[in-house]
Amino acid sequence: MAWKYRFVIAACARWEAPYAVEWLAYHRAIGFEHVYLYCNDDDPAELYETVLPFTQGPDPFVTFRFFPEQGMQRKMMLHFCAHNGNDSEWVSFLDLDEFLRLPPGQTLPDYMRAFEDKTDCLMFNWVYCGPNGHTTPPKSVLKDLTRRQNSIHPFTKMVFRSWILGLPELFRNAPDCSFIHRLHQYVDADIRPMNVLGEDMTDYYDDTHFAELADGWARGKQPLNRIFESGAFIHHFAFRTESAFTDRVARGLSGDFHGQGHWGRVAANEELRLGFTNSINAVEDLTLAKAWEQMISAAARHAMTPVSDPPLPLTPFAKAAPPARGYAAIVLVVKNEAADILAWLAWHRHLGFDAAIVYDDCSTDGTWEKLQEAAKFWDIRLSRTIGPRDVHYEIRQTKSYQHALSAYCGVFEWLGFLDADEFLQLSRHSSIRAITQ
Repeated sequence: MAWKYRFVIAACARWEAPYAVEWLAYHRAIGFEHVYLYCNDDDPAELYETVLPFTQGPDPFVTFRFFPEQGMQRKMMLHFCAHNGNDSEWVSFLDLDEFLRLPPGQTLPDYMRAFEDKTDCLMFNWVYCGPNGHTTPPKSVLKDLTRRQNSIHPFTKMVFRSWILGLPELFRNAPDCSFIHRLHQYVDADIRPMNVLGEDMTDYYDDTHFAELADGWARGKQPLNRIFESGAFIHHFAFRTESAFTDRVARGLSGDFHGQGHWGRVAANEELRLGFTNSINAVEDLTLAKAWEQMISAAARHAMTPVSDPPLPLTPFAKAAPPARGYAAIVLVVKNEAADILAWLAWHRHLGFDAAIVYDDCSTDGTWEKLQEAAKFWDIRLSRTIGPRDVHYEIRQTKSYQHALSAYCGVFEWLGFLDADEFLQLSRHSSIRAITQ
């Protein structure tokens, strides 16, 4: 069968907008090719605006869907199975607080090569990660939340073959969303469930056995810690701030979220809350932080090296047919606009600009990183501003504009110059090409 993708994620998200870009970029980098993202917020606008660049282009990374009925995770995943279950060879049900960790240097296709002839359902255990003392959402989950529990959690998530979703008995037998943790208990077919150590998981979730594992984990006996040696498990950032216990209750307990009420009881017992928080902050683990830093630093290879000031006056170019490289580009000098930069880029791409030429003035709020990620989905010519740091910003801005004129007048017929707080509106025209021709 000719699959549209090899590896995809089906995900349900509620109150996850601050973390979505990092989560999407990470899983794209390790080898997932598409994400079917079900927004379960009361209003989808914030999350949709956040992930908008991932939904654009001829081969978007995200299919965005709004499902307003709170907590109905089973229904959302049923919708995925009915409409997109056959799009890929392999599927994973992940939440946006779960990051799949693989051995250093391996992508998911690399890692799965050793298992794909042995199993149809590879199961990865959780490990809880702690808030590291954060009282507000961290700028980066992967770089800022580097402490975890010292024991593997019994619960699992999976990477499994999509044909399993077509078995008619699956959703007859699964009355809730527990199938996102285990499939083999709900189907008649032998899907050869296996963990990352190559061990048969057929009886893993049997009541007596799983209860013993859960009790051992709760008592700190670490019955599953040999899985750490594999380097493959799921970092579960369920508690990204100190207030996460009450936040999980506040976001709602309807439908499949009813089990989150447990964390409200933990929050109400100070001794219990502190004990659990200390346990999930027990060990420093920089593996994902280092992997993320490597991914970010690799993007620097695509940045332009600042060049000397262009000669003035600039020689004007004669009007000619649109060059092969593009018809119109938008030029921006930006500093600390992380909150709005993705919306600005998406808007001007929607207007028909072929590219964005962006000069970042050493932003410190994550603007540079967001631009680097957006450059994977649109033609963004990214560099630092031109000129020394010890002169006024407007001088660097002017020199950057001069550089754009010198470097790109022969590449694009039209250049537009705007600031990040300026959005071009074309009230009677559908695109920049329509208004300029």
